[in-house]
Amino acid sequence: MIERYEKPTEEMPLGRLCVVAGGKLLYEGDLPYINSENGTRGYPFVKQVSMPVAGKFFGVSIVERLIPVQRAYNAVKNRKHEFLNRISMGTIAVEDGSVDAEEFVEEGLVPGKVIIYRQGSTPPTMLALGSVPTDFDREEEQLLSEFIKISGTGDLSQDADSFAGITSATGLQLILDQTDERLNLVYSSMKRALEIVGRHILRLYRQFATDLRLLKFAGDGNALNLVYFKGSDISSDDVVLDADSDLNMTPAQKRTVVYEILDRGLLAGQDGKLSVSVRNKLLETLGYGSFAEERDLTELNRARAGEENLKLLTGSAEVKDFDDHAVHINEHTAYLLSENVEKSGEKRICAHIELHKKKLAAAAADELKINDNKLSEAKNG
Repeated sequence: MIERYEKPTEEMPLGRLCVVAGGKLLYEGDLPYINSENGTRGYPFVKQVSMPVAGKFFGVSIVERLIPVQRAYNAVKNRKHEFLNRISMGTIAVEDGSVDAEEFVEEGLVPGKVIIYRQGSTPPTMLALGSVPTDFDREEEQLLSEFIKISGTGDLSQDADSFAGITSATGLQLILDQTDERLNLVYSSMKRALEIVGRHILRLYRQFATDLRLLKFAGDGNALNLVYFKGSDISSDDVVLDADSDLNMTPAQKRTVVYEILDRGLLAGQDGKLSVSVRNKLLETLGYGSFAEERDLTELNRARAGEENLKLLTGSAEVKDFDDHAVHINEHTAYLLSENVEKSGEKRICAHIELHKKKLAAAAADELKINDNKLSEAKNG
């Protein structure tokens, strides 16, 4: 099957797609996907290159850059082995006519062999070939170093001798950062391709998700969250990679960053202490989420308010007496300000906020009344 895509032009504002299989035309018409910017149609493809090359459509991969280095390295290795074989096997010099040359070539110089040579002639001797030239070792090390630099696969555990004189943790970290820096072009290309793929997916959902769709995703604490949506709910196709810094960070490096942030007191509240929610997040980041036994009431109220927002889009949600009304009011208001909510859903959420405000005002009045009673009792006593 052959597919031919043509971009939109003045003659064909919607582009054209032709599909041919078995010598027959199966489809000819407009491009089916509104996947380009500003609601236009374009190619449903995303190009990802390892390293871009100016003036060329296709980029250059790391493997392609390593092929010449690998060939040169193999050539040096082969020459080195040939030289070692020549030294180990030896080269014999014989005087012309002193021995039977054919027999000598066929049998060689095996251990214990008796050599009979012509009387008065020079006996066969082994030529001194010396040792392997140091140029081979030098060239081999240079090619291996170039191979590691291009591929970005340098490892301290494999090449510890080169860093034996470095005892500072900062120096070792700089070496690791330099190794990661060599792959930043590849990382950038991967992230750019993922962002474009994400935009295409959002545009296709906007085009084809005419009915309600169910989306499952992992929320805080690995809790399963469900969201109903349809294409008209997607008001933007901007894509941001939240895990951008996790591409080239090991778990040990993440823990080190967390410890540094803690040492500087950046996570402490106004009272100088860590809140329950921050402490639970830190334990999850460090891989000890099972130790977070204390439940964070603020996070639980936020999660419940998020569920209420989704329910209010299509129906009603009950205001409970045990709700933290201040947290619910903030979450519902933030949802209205950050999302493109339909008129009917906006009215239901606003009415729900008013109920929370009434409950909050009633609770404040009760608390004030209790305080007044306590004050009067103290005066009378």
